[in-house]
Amino acid sequence: MSETLLSTLFGKVFERLADPLLSGLFENKSFDQTLLDKLKTVLVKADVVLSDAEEKQITNLKVRKWVNELKDTIYHADDLLDEIITIRKLEDEVKENQVRVSPLPFWDPSSKTKLDKDIEPKLKDIVQKLESLANLGSLNPRDSVRGKPPPLLPSTSVVNISEMFGREKDKAKLKEFLLGNNNSLENEIPVIAIVGIGGIGKTTLAQFVYNDPEVTKHFEARAWAHVTEKCDVFKLTQIIFESVTSKSCIFTDLNTLQVKLKEALMKKRFLLVLDDIWKKFDIWDLLSGPLKDEGQSRSRVIVTTRNEHVASLMRPVFIHRLLHLSDDDCGRLFAKHAFNTSNSDDPILAEIGEKIVMKCAGLPLAAKALGCLLHSKGHKFEKEKLVLLWMAEGFLEHPNIKNSMEEVGHEYFCELLSRSFFQPSTQFASGEFSCKFENGMHHGVSKKARYFACSMDRFDDNEKFEFLLETEFLRTFLSLHISDSIECSSVCKMVADVWLPGLKHLRVLSFSYPTLTGLHDKSFDKLIHLRYLDLSHTSIKKLPSSTCFLYNLQTLLLSGCINLTELPEKIVILTKLRHLNVSETKLEEMPPKFGNLRSLQLLTDFVVCNNSNSGSYISELGKFSYLRSTLSISKLENVVKAEDASKAELKSKKYLKELVFKWTTATTTHHVNEVLLNKLQPHENLKKLTIENYGGRAFPNWLGNAIFSNMVVLRLNNCKYCTSLPPLRQLSSIQELLITKMEGLERLEDNQFYGTVQTGFQPFRSLKTLKFTELPRWRHWIDSAHGDEDFPSLQELQIQQCPQFIGSLPRILRGYCETKGSGNPGPFHIKPKAHVEKEEMPEDEQRESRLPGYTTDDDPVLGRPKSRKGKAPRRQR
Repeated sequence: MSETLLSTLFGKVFERLADPLLSGLFENKSFDQTLLDKLKTVLVKADVVLSDAEEKQITNLKVRKWVNELKDTIYHADDLLDEIITIRKLEDEVKENQVRVSPLPFWDPSSKTKLDKDIEPKLKDIVQKLESLANLGSLNPRDSVRGKPPPLLPSTSVVNISEMFGREKDKAKLKEFLLGNNNSLENEIPVIAIVGIGGIGKTTLAQFVYNDPEVTKHFEARAWAHVTEKCDVFKLTQIIFESVTSKSCIFTDLNTLQVKLKEALMKKRFLLVLDDIWKKFDIWDLLSGPLKDEGQSRSRVIVTTRNEHVASLMRPVFIHRLLHLSDDDCGRLFAKHAFNTSNSDDPILAEIGEKIVMKCAGLPLAAKALGCLLHSKGHKFEKEKLVLLWMAEGFLEHPNIKNSMEEVGHEYFCELLSRSFFQPSTQFASGEFSCKFENGMHHGVSKKARYFACSMDRFDDNEKFEFLLETEFLRTFLSLHISDSIECSSVCKMVADVWLPGLKHLRVLSFSYPTLTGLHDKSFDKLIHLRYLDLSHTSIKKLPSSTCFLYNLQTLLLSGCINLTELPEKIVILTKLRHLNVSETKLEEMPPKFGNLRSLQLLTDFVVCNNSNSGSYISELGKFSYLRSTLSISKLENVVKAEDASKAELKSKKYLKELVFKWTTATTTHHVNEVLLNKLQPHENLKKLTIENYGGRAFPNWLGNAIFSNMVVLRLNNCKYCTSLPPLRQLSSIQELLITKMEGLERLEDNQFYGTVQTGFQPFRSLKTLKFTELPRWRHWIDSAHGDEDFPSLQELQIQQCPQFIGSLPRILRGYCETKGSGNPGPFHIKPKAHVEKEEMPEDEQRESRLPGYTTDDDPVLGRPKSRKGKAPRRQR
């Protein structure tokens, strides 16, 4: 990992050196042009030595020191070149816009001479340092012995039964597949894949299954092969042959060897384990050739791998994803290795052991190793945030790749996920990306640390952050836990106002603490390199003016800042800003000329203003060509001209997946609202749409159009003057439909809600959830002409607070409705048609237009229909 990150950093420095702005700066000034050439040359030389050094540093402290010094110097070079290029771009912008005053405090165009004098000596110092490092005698390329790194210890089938903890269910499930009569694959051997992150216990589980008495009795022959990094089909075939025959292999030809192996396995039921497959296993077809024969579907192959994609290439019949051990099982395993027993008689040791086990995160390998070592605790990240962090660190910058950095990051994430580098959870994917520093651990933070993450509520003393001022190259400051404790309030304020402004090398700053009420105006004055700023869930009312000085800022996260009412006007000069999250804030308008932020990929909210001097028209949205994910447009009553809505060009924004249209209140300017919403037609790729407080009497023609075949969720809230719904039946993928507070709606009819449908089209074929809430005038729901074909996938129907509804449901829904309890009969729950017997709904009852037996109260809702005998229909499970 260290080598990969340093190689990435080398690549970034080379990219900066190739920037025309940098070479142009040296050509136009009296700088020593050879400095850039020398820097390129010495970087190449250092890069050549690096690979050998990375291997040696494991055992050679002198080499490890050399590698660390090289890293420091490369980081220094990256910072300097980044600063030079940034200022060079500013010079161009000032010249182009004829601006005399710098927009940034760290650079004054009238004092360029001082800056010019500083650049050359700094660059010379870096070149000399790199030359000195690259020319160290013991690390000179010609003296470098590039021996192969020591191979990993191979696994064997031998296992210590006493080390089996918490895998009984996993073992039972695998045995079921091994011993079962699954003979569905003719002339193919069923493959079972065990997939999981490193150290999770894949090999150990395979060993336990391999040596299980029932398994050994069931298979006539067994073979275990550890797959090395360089997969050799001859070597693996030889291992299998010797295991099956118990004879040494005397064959030197692969064909002869495979023929003999095929003869040895003829009509035998065998088990083969291929352990620890890392890379693409493209020799499987060749290796499995002699294993295939009539009746061999009784045999089994187990593979263990970190990479699920690799496993899928072997066409497994079953993939067993191995999960973490429970704390109890992990504790027993730890105690086994720490105390040579399943527990400790010493209460102090037992308490220490419990704390250590919490660090294991359920990893068996960690539990073993932590008998004498500590293991860092992982942290959960949202996938999108993790990609943004990678982008801020420069890991996603590839000049020769056409895809956006976000798309590249998504590909990286999926690849790492497939390799089990992350463990998915309900909402997050977690991995060993950073760790928490517990109270008192700050003394272990190096002055040359580059990444720091902490839970602020672990610190109760301002002095514990003094070390931050001593760090020379800190690039990342992450808050890992949102806390609103009073104790950390003063600490947050001190860190924000005193310590953070001095961290001038920061690329990433995350400071999400509710107790933070404000920042000093000059907090970000010197953070020229900052790419990622997260102030989510703080109590700030406004951003410091120095936010507008973050020229390289790519990501600004302000979600959950419930007191934030405005953005600074000059924020529009941050032309590199790609992600702006202002969800759950109280922004009253966007700054004037907001469309200058043309690089935006994500904009969660846009507040429309009707005065271009104080805010931005909706037409500014037209300047954002690459918006993706979710966009909420509010205060639509401020749209001055319908043409401005057209200029927003929502119809061309094909990457947007969700849109929200909001008016502050439903006004009586019906025609104006209707024309406006018609102009806001989105791209047909849209998946989710919410319309709130719409004041028109009718919905536009595009809503319900069959071209929106990707739409899965539609919410219509407080469209109080609309008297009918659009023809939503034509939305083939719609899964969730919510209708709320539509006061003008009195009836659902065939030609409105259902619309015109082509022959053979199954209406509402994907709809799973249908909810009607607070419809005070709704009385009738008229059946469609093709009612028997409607709602084939419906799982939930809710009709609540609709006091005038008289209980006439479409006939396809009658008899499939039941309620949770008689005291509060709504909402309905629809039973799938396939699970409902015909006798639950007699034919004469199907013909009834109204359903008897619905309960009513002060706020009537539909209850469960009763059968003719007054009893509820029998429920099918």
